[in-house]
Amino acid sequence: LGLTGVTLGSASALSPQFRDLDELANSAKVVNKRGWWVKERDYGNPTIEIDWNLMKRRDLRGFSNWDYASLMMAFPGGPPAFKANTPKQAAAVTAKAKEIWPDYAGPTIRDKALSSSFWASAYGHSGYCRSQNQHGMPTEIPAPRPSAINTPAWEGTPEENAAMLRAVFSLVGLGPVIGTTMLDEKSQNFIWEYSGVS
Repeated sequence: LGLTGVTLGSASALSPQFRDLDELANSAKVVNKRGWWVKERDYGNPTIEIDWNLMKRRDLRGFSNWDYASLMMAFPGGPPAFKANTPKQAAAVTAKAKEIWPDYAGPTIRDKALSSSFWASAYGHSGYCRSQNQHGMPTEIPAPRPSAINTPAWEGTPEENAAMLRAVFSLVGLGPVIGTTMLDEKSQNFIWEYSGVS
């Protein structure tokens, strides 16, 4: 027990602590510092030749990523019990957040967007945005608009928005490697034609 406490204490001392998404978005940890030998290239001018005629948009229907439906089925009492327990789980998370951060006022619109994006992955297909009535548990699509939850809308510059995306992707280990580009007839081939929601 003592060794476990020391290990956990050491890990928390070494890991960066962020109180909110603003701190995470502004952290140097979400910016990829490339070596001097890495050269920036203009969009549409990659280091290898691409035959854009071979690049086609893909169909995600029929491919399961994470199977959240199975989790609901395995919950004691099945989906109805899972649904009934969800508000208790949410209240417990909020209570713990207020215990750790006494000034916590509740989720912001960006917190809710982040939550919805993770739920989207958890519902079995990455295209699900809490969108289907799965096993008797109604879900939401799209993520609630700010006006629907009495929260001010997030308004940021393109640079702030890019920093926020890097911060969110950092939570799953991808932050420093993402970037932005224009969407055109070539780049749209990297976006699913069908998202898997039927």
